[in-house]
Amino acid sequence: MPHSTADLASPLASAIPSKSSHAHVAIVGAGPRGTSALERLCASAAEFLTTGMRITVHVVDPSPPGPGVVWRTTQSTELLMNTVTSQVTLFTDDSVVCSGPIRHGPSLYEWAQDAVPDLGPDDYPTRAHYGRYLEWVYNEVITDYASQNGLRHFSPSNPADLDLSAIAPGEAVLLRGLGLNFFDYMALLTTGRGGRFTRSSKGLVYHPSGKEPRMYAGSRRGIPYQARGDNSKGAYGRHLPLILTKDVIASFRDRANTKNAPDFLKEIWPIVSKEVETVYYEALLKQKGSLPRKFRTRFLATPHKSVEESQLLDELEVSLDERWSWDRISKPYDEQSLASQDTWREWMLTYLREDAQEARLGNVDGPLKAALDVMRDLRNEIRLVVDHSGLSGASRRDHLDRWYTPLNAFLSIGPPRLRIEQMIALIEAGILDVLGPRLQVRSEDGAWYASSPDLPDSAVRVTTLIEARLPEPNLRHTADELLSHLMKTGQCRPHVIDGYETGGLDVTHSPYRLIDSKGRAHARRFAIGVPTEGVHWVTAAGARPGVNSVTLADTDAVARAALELAKSELQAAEAPKMASQVQSSPLAWRRPSRSAISKEGMQWAKTERVQFA
Repeated sequence: MPHSTADLASPLASAIPSKSSHAHVAIVGAGPRGTSALERLCASAAEFLTTGMRITVHVVDPSPPGPGVVWRTTQSTELLMNTVTSQVTLFTDDSVVCSGPIRHGPSLYEWAQDAVPDLGPDDYPTRAHYGRYLEWVYNEVITDYASQNGLRHFSPSNPADLDLSAIAPGEAVLLRGLGLNFFDYMALLTTGRGGRFTRSSKGLVYHPSGKEPRMYAGSRRGIPYQARGDNSKGAYGRHLPLILTKDVIASFRDRANTKNAPDFLKEIWPIVSKEVETVYYEALLKQKGSLPRKFRTRFLATPHKSVEESQLLDELEVSLDERWSWDRISKPYDEQSLASQDTWREWMLTYLREDAQEARLGNVDGPLKAALDVMRDLRNEIRLVVDHSGLSGASRRDHLDRWYTPLNAFLSIGPPRLRIEQMIALIEAGILDVLGPRLQVRSEDGAWYASSPDLPDSAVRVTTLIEARLPEPNLRHTADELLSHLMKTGQCRPHVIDGYETGGLDVTHSPYRLIDSKGRAHARRFAIGVPTEGVHWVTAAGARPGVNSVTLADTDAVARAALELAKSELQAAEAPKMASQVQSSPLAWRRPSRSAISKEGMQWAKTERVQFA
């Protein structure tokens, strides 16, 4: 059942309270009484909550909060309330005898003077009108409490699903996260509010609308995802594996199947790194006009990070500054760039301009972006190695999930170059600042304070905190009603590798049948995509043409398995009828053609509700 949450906290509550200072209250049913109960909770919260205390209120209802299902705003306007508008309210007044504070508010009639001006005090409103009033009351209660306490928090979500209209122009807002979601919020809060970019000889220039908030952004790494190189590969071009070939993948899978799974950091990562660096040096030497004919063969023949590899680069006059460094790429700043706010800002602008310039060179000719695109091109091969317990639990957790996956996202699935150019313009316009690495957030004096421990005097005070990232898949904490029900009733189970619970649904190998709590595969239930993250890797990525996409092969396998089941059921249902026709008819019976059955079956699928057994 869908629900929303809101935090009621004392002004000095910590940003991440301990269990002893955090309680939960659930309001089940978000119609008039549930909305009134929420209003009363907000009204009395300050009386009950002392320093450091926090209550999270969960409002639970399958229908929109406020109107609920009975007073839903989409119902026919032919349906009327049985009470006149002036006799309907959801706010306390001086006649109410209660222990909590009296909080005055408009009756339905008073509210309707703006929303439905033709509605008189003695008129009978439609039920939909009352629903809109209840919807307004619910939002007003939430907004009023937030404004009184000075804090607003947006949990990890799809930015397209959120209403950001309550964020006021000029309000200080913290975006925690500098990945793809950050750029979505950046756009929604700038051009989405009427601002515009124009291009000058020096780059993009931002022209504010005056409706933008003052944005601050930060993350653990402290810098945004790298821009993707402009595409020079066409629709089908990709880096073909040089080392991580089908035979190598098969050998890794054979080991995993015999309980001797490879170690990602020791065995798979050096292969990926060597592939990336090979492409980098080829593009670099080609750019310098000094690429030897047999460079690839010679470079691949040298062990990764070996003396022989370094000697070959010396021979080819690749300077130390030009040499590939994962450390420098993943952490490009130094102590000097973090000396002060001014030096950090100038360093950040220079870094972003250089990133945009590298992206402009493309993912074939540009040495950096061509190399980083290899990580994206090798996703299919890495999936084939690591999916379905291809690694030990410890290696999956520590090496893949916690280290390589974030690194891969930072370097290879970033935004288009345009977003980096827009970010530069917003920093120059004073709309956006990046706070520095190892972002820290604390709650104090009715506000949030964000800072980087590596950057002097970096603390800023904000009243809205946006978690600029998507929620991580976690079966035990899913808000999805179907998955939650299946989990609670033992009809599915979390995926576990050597005691490490990955967070995803456990499924069989293709066609990915759901596995229940007793380890039994369900013949009729299949799962693919994001809910299976953990069994599979990087499930949020889309399918690509011309690369034998694992995603498309997976959906094909599931579709064909479902059709095979449907076909068997249809044939079983038809068999008694056919036998009866043969016995009663003097004419020879002819089996309907496959195309006729297929057409009939597809027609049924379009017109009838799908039933799950």
